[in-house]
Amino acid sequence: MRLPEPLLVTIKQVLSDAVDVESLWLFGSRVDDNKRGGDIDLYLEPKQRLSYPDMIRLESRLNNSCGEKVDLLVKNPDEPMTTIQKIALETGVRLI
Repeated sequence: MRLPEPLLVTIKQVLSDAVDVESLWLFGSRVDDNKRGGDIDLYLEPKQRLSYPDMIRLESRLNNSCGEKVDLLVKNPDEPMTTIQKIALETGVRLI
């Protein structure tokens, strides 16, 4: 996993300040230690539903706080799981 500890701490802090997190996963190229670069792909399951504007604001906060491109994929508790969400869980590393 290519996510430095200070960056992981920042991500967890930003999320915990904004939402009640059920689970958080890192997926995509940052999971592979043999790859270089790439944005930070996060899969988030909040305990309560997030509206679309809330998701956008949260992703923006993550981008600003991390100083890197963060893509946030949110699976609300009342929504069915999509294919990309299933892939994130199958290939990702759980952070929370």
